[in-house]
Amino acid sequence: MNHNPSLKLKLFAVLCVIMAVSSIITVHMRNVDPAKIRAQEGLRREFHEVIDKAQLWYSRPSVYGGGNKSFRNLDFQRLGYSEVPNRVTWKGKYADYMLTSTRSSSFDIIATSPNGERYESILIGFDTMPVIRKIK
Repeated sequence: MNHNPSLKLKLFAVLCVIMAVSSIITVHMRNVDPAKIRAQEGLRREFHEVIDKAQLWYSRPSVYGGGNKSFRNLDFQRLGYSEVPNRVTWKGKYADYMLTSTRSSSFDIIATSPNGERYESILIGFDTMPVIRKIK
């Protein structure tokens, strides 16, 4: 049998790299709280769901309960989240939401998580992909 020492050395080096990377990942994962990750993902999904409903409401004619190409009268009752008319705040599962600056062509929204972190998305129009950013 022909044994190639450089091949063995290369295999050993690859195994060492794999072990080092897996150790780093394991240490990192121990420092990450899975509940916090789930809450952040839940907030992001809920935030986008509210925005999606608002964008659909905007395009619906007013005779069908929509905004008739305007965000001016947008509230959480019209989006189906509240029974109270003209409600601009809503307590979701992952955050408290507030609609701000509802204009004809766009609106802003702020979310406050239970731990006090605040997020916003501004100038959301009908055909815009919202950018959610953390507020300091």
